[in-house]
Amino acid sequence: MGKHLLKVDKDVDEPSNIKWENQDVSNCEFFVRKFISYLLIALILVLSVLFLLAANSLTVTNNCGDTKYTEDSLTGVLATKDKNIIQCFCLQMGLDALKKDDLKEVCEEYLLDSYMPFIMNFFAAFVINFVNNILNFVL
Repeated sequence: MGKHLLKVDKDVDEPSNIKWENQDVSNCEFFVRKFISYLLIALILVLSVLFLLAANSLTVTNNCGDTKYTEDSLTGVLATKDKNIIQCFCLQMGLDALKKDDLKEVCEEYLLDSYMPFIMNFFAAFVINFVNNILNFVL
């Protein structure tokens, strides 16, 4: 007795907080598990960034200027066959254009193109938040 000193940390967890089933895991296996976890986290982050970059590259640019369109200008807008003018008209009409059959036929594609980056960013934020919560739970 007395040959070896027992060193005790003051910040020791309660026995109920210890995952006893992990006591048999070797240092090498622990390192591999940790490495795979970090690799998966990095992969998810890279995919999320790529997803956000793709969403931002879809952002519709327009040169609408100060021109104001009303529903009555639909005939004139369609007569021009200028995609930029049709896009400006549809963006000014907004989502309400989808409620009216004559406008929906014209504006559905343009509105989808203009709102798709927002939808993709929202989805990416949701996925990132979901993965973050899962990782907080697991790790």
